[in-house]
Amino acid sequence: IFQHNNSKTVCTLAQWTVQTYLSAQSEARLGQTLFQTGSLEIAHTRERWTELKRKIGNSRSWGLEAHLITPDEVQRLVPIMRVDDLYGAFYVPSDMDVRGVKVVESLAAVAQRAGAEFHANTPVTGIEMKNGRAVAVQTAQGRIEAETIVVAAGLWGPIVGAMVGVNLPMTPCQHLYVKTGPLEELKDETEEVRHPIV
Repeated sequence: IFQHNNSKTVCTLAQWTVQTYLSAQSEARLGQTLFQTGSLEIAHTRERWTELKRKIGNSRSWGLEAHLITPDEVQRLVPIMRVDDLYGAFYVPSDMDVRGVKVVESLAAVAQRAGAEFHANTPVTGIEMKNGRAVAVQTAQGRIEAETIVVAAGLWGPIVGAMVGVNLPMTPCQHLYVKTGPLEELKDETEEVRHPIV
């Protein structure tokens, strides 16, 4: 979870998400779900360094702790990283890596304790409306009445939205990562996730 965003609203939502996930992990007690390692956005050019300085202004005015750090500080946080070509980095210590499935399980456990019901393997086939309000979900297993209906269909949200004539403009995003074989520099590492996200 990267909390900084040029939109104050998106930054605030991300901060709320971090707090919600931390609370759910603590309350659900389902084991390690979150790795609050922080994040680094690095600057290889003077122009990028200037951009990162602007991000500090946003962060301070929106209540997000962030720092500009030197290449030596980057090296201390990520010892295996080359830093001789950096101007520095934008560091957000509260950013985190999450186990997606475990986070959802934690949120579900907390919700169930508060009275929420889950219906697994129950595809939604329609949504029943009354006086402009969704009141029930039609499924292959029958009708489920609900006071509140949340569309949490992710990529398939537009399909569910279309059931009630609402356009949900969502699109899939591609995320890139690099997978390596064992690294000599990490041969003695004992923690699953410890270094900031770069």
